[in-house]
Amino acid sequence: MSPGHVLESLFIDNPQAMFTYSLKDYRIINVNDAALCLYKYSREEFLQQTLFDLKDPSDREALATILKEIDPCKNYKWNSRYCNSSGATFLVEVFTYPIEHSGENARLVLVNNIQEAIDFRESLAQKAMALQQIMENSIDVICAFDAEGKFIECSKSSLEVWGYSPEELIGKPYINFVIEEDKALTQQIATKIYGGLALRNFQNRYRRKNGSIVPIVWSAKWNTDQQLMFCIARDATEKVTVEKLLEEQSNKLEEILESITDAFFSVDKEWNVTYWNREAERILKRERRSILNKNIWEVYPDVLDLKFFKKYHEAITEVKTVHFEEYYPTLGIWCEVTAYPHDEGLTVFFKDITEKFKTQQLLQESNERYDIIAKATNDIIWDWNLSTGAIDYTEPFSKILGYEPDDEIRHMGWWMRNIHPEDASRVKDGILGVIETGGVWSDEYRLKCMDGSYKYFLDRGFLIRNDEGNAVRMIGSMQDITKLKEKEFEILEKNKKLREIAFLNSHEVRKPLANILGLIKLLEEEIGSHEILTLLKQSGCELDQIVNQIAKKSGICK
Repeated sequence: MSPGHVLESLFIDNPQAMFTYSLKDYRIINVNDAALCLYKYSREEFLQQTLFDLKDPSDREALATILKEIDPCKNYKWNSRYCNSSGATFLVEVFTYPIEHSGENARLVLVNNIQEAIDFRESLAQKAMALQQIMENSIDVICAFDAEGKFIECSKSSLEVWGYSPEELIGKPYINFVIEEDKALTQQIATKIYGGLALRNFQNRYRRKNGSIVPIVWSAKWNTDQQLMFCIARDATEKVTVEKLLEEQSNKLEEILESITDAFFSVDKEWNVTYWNREAERILKRERRSILNKNIWEVYPDVLDLKFFKKYHEAITEVKTVHFEEYYPTLGIWCEVTAYPHDEGLTVFFKDITEKFKTQQLLQESNERYDIIAKATNDIIWDWNLSTGAIDYTEPFSKILGYEPDDEIRHMGWWMRNIHPEDASRVKDGILGVIETGGVWSDEYRLKCMDGSYKYFLDRGFLIRNDEGNAVRMIGSMQDITKLKEKEFEILEKNKKLREIAFLNSHEVRKPLANILGLIKLLEEEIGSHEILTLLKQSGCELDQIVNQIAKKSGICK
């Protein structure tokens, strides 16, 4: 290889960024790979640049001035800002030498990128400043002890935490400030730290300069290279106060959990029991000490085929609250259960609802009997809620009256508005009287039908009061007595007609009968007593008695 090729290879492959430019027009005439990497151009792109193209625009005027003053035969060095292909600027250290390239005067430029070094120095300075700011402004005490336990460094916060300035602490053993009761444990912990233990949240008590005692929480680590223990000490007064408050709240919470009427227990993610209150002890007949920290499924294997097992796993797996009722045959009880999943496991509230369940069964049976009776009778059974005014009617309501019950019809107001005006006041007063005094209400009244006609009802209602004695419901039945009333009116009308007939008959018969009796009396006065007259008079008197009896029975005379 010729010397020229060797030099060219040394130029191109040199790790030092280099390029040459013409003194005639400042165009780039050669560049090595290191410069291409630094400026982020391809070779073709770089060779199309001038020296001014590579400069930061704000430095080009200054560059022109420098180039005018350069002695073509001398070497130069300066710092300058350049731009890469993306426009980013960086600071470089420039060395420039006069050379001849292909018969023309040129200069060789060596470029050292000093931007990273400057950035690094600035970063170090910023970190040092930040560290100083931390030391000066930290509310925690930042300090360092030597192998003998003496203060070597200490932040200014020592004055606020302990009452001592850093100058008062430097060179003194830290153990001198620990209260007597905590010295032995503190020295044991320090020995472990010197042995390589990285410590967090160790708490002891220091005596302040004014004699008061302050709790301190320590984090510490031994640095073997520097032979120093670096520590952070925090005033734990607030922490101790909060812990005390939390302990009090925990005690109160435990009192609450023990006093609630529901049974309560909790398990962790492994199904180990972590809490078991007194009501749980009573219902499940198992003492707390016999189940705490034990697997609940191992203690109660008899529930694995019941809802308890499935629902508790469902709550944990799907992270949702579950509520259910289940019978526990071992104890013969029904339980109402609500289980809440959380990060630590599952919390379960439950109560013994055996009596409630029996009551519900009885109520269900009663309701079934009620439904059967309601279906078996043609009467309208109604249930009136006095607090809301709502009334529920059984099926015959629509059949008898023609209405399809809606929210308006199922209200006391609608019922009162549709009672016949002649009956409404009496019915209202009767119901209000029963509500006030108690007992059973009963009345007959007319109620308007869908077609505008009225039907007669015999209505009876029984008042129900709550435990406080307040009237809350009235339940009753409406019997359609329209046909009975029509029969009654028909009979009354017939009786009226019979009385009229009896009245007419009694007057029409009595008049000639009176004449006959008068004539018989005259004949007796003229011809004296005679057997035929005696018989006629006797028959007339009997007929007169019959007419009087008819008049009395028909109500004509009383």
